[in-house]
Amino acid sequence: MGIFEPMTPKVYNPTTYASNLYDRLQENIQTAKANLQADEELAAYYYMASGGIIGIKSFGYHDPYLIIIYGVDEQMNKCQVLVHPYSFQIVLKVLKIENQNQRKTIGFIGDINGTSESG
Repeated sequence: MGIFEPMTPKVYNPTTYASNLYDRLQENIQTAKANLQADEELAAYYYMASGGIIGIKSFGYHDPYLIIIYGVDEQMNKCQVLVHPYSFQIVLKVLKIENQNQRKTIGFIGDINGTSESG
């Protein structure tokens, strides 16, 4: 193809930003969970610009540009954080637990328009 020949444009589908991030997030968390020892659990946190910390309970998304974090703040108030995929950043921590029956999980709700999953 010469420099002056027209290029075939690539099909660009912006409705996949949030769902792609959601899928990668789910994959990474499942991999991390698979590597836990019997006395460990995986915790996820979102650190807000204000300095607050959200303990993440589950995730959802709404294409094209919205990731939804469901969790609790430091006072154990339920909350939702709406995040653009480009500014999405969480921290995963491996924590020791005393009792395996107390292990907490991180859930995946899926597309808030009807698809549901659990994890």
